Amino acid sequence: MERSRPNSARKLFHRLIELPMERLGTFVMLLYYAALMVAAMPWGYLASRKYPEAPHRGWDEVFHWVNRAYAAACDIPVVIVGKEHMGSPDRPVIYAANHGSVLDGSFFQVIADRPSAAITAPAKFFPWPFSFWVRKIGAIQVARSVEEEKKYTGALAHEAVIDAAVARLKAGESILIFPEGYVERSPHLRSFKTGAVRIALKAGVPLIPVSIRGDYDLFPANRLMLMHPQRVTLTFHPVVNQLKQDPKLVRDAGLVELWTNQLIHRIAHGLED
Repeated sequence: MERSRPNSARKLFHRLIELPMERLGTFVMLLYYAALMVAAMPWGYLASRKYPEAPHRGWDEVFHWVNRAYAAACDIPVVIVGKEHMGSPDRPVIYAANHGSVLDGSFFQVIADRPSAAITAPAKFFPWPFSFWVRKIGAIQVARSVEEEKKYTGALAHEAVIDAAVARLKAGESILIFPEGYVERSPHLRSFKTGAVRIALKAGVPLIPVSIRGDYDLFPANRLMLMHPQRVTLTFHPVVNQLKQDPKLVRDAGLVELWTNQLIHRIAHGLED
C-alpha cells in the first residue's frame, strides 16, 4: 500500500498542475496561429491581385509563409524524406497522405514548392480565421456525408469533388488529399476511400503516397487541447500509377481497388518504426 502513494501523488500533480499548464500552452500556440492568420490577411489581398484569373494562388502563397512562421515559432521542424519522389515542381501531381492530425494540411504548406489545392472538410467545419483561409486558398471542400451536404453550403458531393480536382490539375495545380476522409482517432489508419485513385486515373497525373509521422503525437484529434511540439516527418514514396491518362479506367473496379491497396501499403510501411 505504501508504494501506491507516490503514484497517486504523481497522478494528482499531473491532473492539477501539469495538465492545466499543457492546455494553457496549447491555447497560446493556437492563439498565435490565429493571430498570424489575421495579420496576414492584408498581404493575402495584395498577393491575390497578381493572379486576377486565379486569386486563390496569391492567398496560397501567403498561407505558406504563415505556416512556416508558425512551425518555426512553435519549434515544429518539418522534415522531408524521399524528396526525389515529390515530382517535378512544374508538373501537377496528387499527394495522398494519412491524416493523424488536424494540422496535416499545415505541414504540407510548410514544405510546399508548387501551386496546390487541398481537398478538405467544409470550410464552416473549421473555426475562424482558419475557415476564412480555407475558402481563400481555394481548397476543394467535400461533403463527407449526406448530413454535411445538407448542412454546409459550398461543400461538394464526391463525384463533383473528383471533377473539381481534375480541373485544378489541368490548370497546373497539384492536389493534396487524405483518403481516410477523417482525422484518425487512434494511431492506426482508417479505411481508405478510392477518390485519390479515381482522380489520378481521370486526370492522368502521378499519384504519390505520403506517410506523415509525428503528427498524431503532436496534436491528436482525441486530445485537441493538448499539443506537444516535436518533429514531423513527411516521407514521399514512389508513384503508385504507371499508366497514362485513360478516363475509361476509372470504371475498372479491380484496378481502382489494386491501386488503393498499394496506396495503403506504402503509406503504412512509411509509418512503421
